[in-house]
Amino acid sequence: MSVLEALADARVVAVVRAADAETAVRTAEALIEGGIRAIELTCTTPGVERALARLHTDALLGVGTITSHAQIDAATDAGASFLVSPGSPPSLVEAMVQTGRTVIAGCLTPTEIIGALSAGAHAVKLFPAEAVGPGYLAALRGPFPRLKLIPTGGIVPADVDRWLEAGAIAVGIGGALARPVRDDDDHRAVVAAAAELRGRTWA
Repeated sequence: MSVLEALADARVVAVVRAADAETAVRTAEALIEGGIRAIELTCTTPGVERALARLHTDALLGVGTITSHAQIDAATDAGASFLVSPGSPPSLVEAMVQTGRTVIAGCLTPTEIIGALSAGAHAVKLFPAEAVGPGYLAALRGPFPRLKLIPTGGIVPADVDRWLEAGAIAVGIGGALARPVRDDDDHRAVVAAAAELRGRTWA
């Protein structure tokens, strides 16, 4: 199974932003315990590469919010299966593609999508998704019928089904699902939220 096929099978990509690597690891572990099968750790987390290296799981692990070549190298060295950028400057996308990892480039407009695909991106992160809604994603599938789209940004668990029905292969969810885990209460809350979403989305 390819990485994109695995993301489509996972349906939800939990985007983990944390104040430190330890919190990122605890949050990812709680999400995985709750049944989430794809995790995106972000470069806004200090020591994100250490967090990624500490996670031992069958879940798909990637690194997002990539904006520089140094971050590409760190994510690749740490073992990321997929790389995600918030935007799609051609030089950045091309550098991510050269790693051999699956590349998901951030885009909002058709012009950005064309540029990202020309640079070799394997899929597009529609960002910020809350600014446009599922109808916009559905409309993009007219001129781009084979495009792999993963909307991210401001999406809440209750909206996942609407995005999937509009044609997304998976949906990225951040703080509405991946609440930073700092204590046992946070852990239980994140596990429960992940389990509830998985139960509803895979029903």
